[in-house]
Amino acid sequence: MLEHPELARIEGWRKLEGVGPSNTERTIYKAKIDTIAGDDATSETADVFTAVLALAVAWLNAPQAIQKLATQDMSHQRQRFHETVSAILA
Repeated sequence: MLEHPELARIEGWRKLEGVGPSNTERTIYKAKIDTIAGDDATSETADVFTAVLALAVAWLNAPQAIQKLATQDMSHQRQRFHETVSAILA
């Protein structure tokens, strides 16, 4: 996401214009969900995956004022992210 921020902008425009996902995108995300859940993939798996994705990009969407107040220690932020995801999955 940090390497290619234009992808988020393109996805935003696609949503505004009502353009749905391509078959390739569906295949890619289905493979990711199947990898996470194995044979037990359900709509709940997709919900959890969506929540984790939202957390992963949350800092990119946060107001700059909040970003400036937060710690700049990326290892601390990664640890907190890991703890939050672990709590969601528990």
